[in-house]
Amino acid sequence: MNNTETRPAASAAVVTPSDSTPLTVSCRSLYVGGAGNVAVRFPGQPTAVTFTGENAGTVLPVQAAYVYSTNTTATNIVGAANVCLRWGDRETMLAELGPCMAGEASE
Repeated sequence: MNNTETRPAASAAVVTPSDSTPLTVSCRSLYVGGAGNVAVRFPGQPTAVTFTGENAGTVLPVQAAYVYSTNTTATNIVGAANVCLRWGDRETMLAELGPCMAGEASE
């Protein structure tokens, strides 16, 4: 993988939490605009994890496949990305994000 971890985000998208719809953009971090909990599922992982008590203005350095509506109480969440990749473009996503995505690609 190229050294994208140190570059600033080049694009962003508003995140609408959903228990059934994955994020439409491959995010490298989530900005929490309104305080609360953020429940995410990481690529290739079967279950969610909840970041509790996040303050407004927090940037979570996570690569999430889903932000779940269940257990998410934070508001005004924005996903930041280095490049604008759509989750549907699996080949490009895998090339950019590396082997950690291999499990997600087979779902």
